[in-house]
Amino acid sequence: MSRVILAEVREIVLLASMLLALSATALVFAGAAVVITENQTQHVAAYAPLSAIGE
Repeated sequence: MSRVILAEVREIVLLASMLLALSATALVFAGAAVVITENQTQHVAAYAPLSAIGE
């Protein structure tokens, strides 16, 4: 009986750790998307005055 309980606990811990790893991966991708978007926004803002002049 205790082996069954240990197996279930082990499975729950494994699933929880996999969920945590997926959450961390999603957080990394979301952070990278924010950094890329911010970089593109700064790039556009840096060249906006030149395009307005006609350069």
